[in-house]
Amino acid sequence: MKTKKSNAFEELISEAFGGTPFKGGGTFSHASQTGAKTWSHKSPAARGTTTAPTSHEIESGMTGIIQAEEEEAHMAPAVRPFPLENIDENLVKAFLFLGNAEIQMKNCLQFNALIDGKKEKKKVLEFLHQKVKALRIMIKEISEDLEKITIS
Repeated sequence: MKTKKSNAFEELISEAFGGTPFKGGGTFSHASQTGAKTWSHKSPAARGTTTAPTSHEIESGMTGIIQAEEEEAHMAPAVRPFPLENIDENLVKAFLFLGNAEIQMKNCLQFNALIDGKKEKKKVLEFLHQKVKALRIMIKEISEDLEKITIS
């Protein structure tokens, strides 16, 4: 089964805006925890909060942990050649700063009466706004192209 490889750039962007796999912005929720104890009828019938785990539970848990560690030991993390190891963080910062600039320009175009009255200045600002949007698209494309030079 082939899974879609996620882009580190997109993961960092979603993390910056509170996007977590559990849709909670990083907050704790019992419902988000795998195997979490809940008080609904779906809880394991014989499981208590004060009892010790059975030998079967310990054995099956240890087997799963050992198996996961063995699988990870054979997989090297994808890295980029020196000095590009942390370039995604810099691209994300640039993407976010340009996003702020884009919003400021858009707000100026919408709400500044001085710019509305001066057509030439408004045209220049609209042109610059389009350039900033294009730069953000280029940064995203750069991050996608950088995936091609990762060393696994």
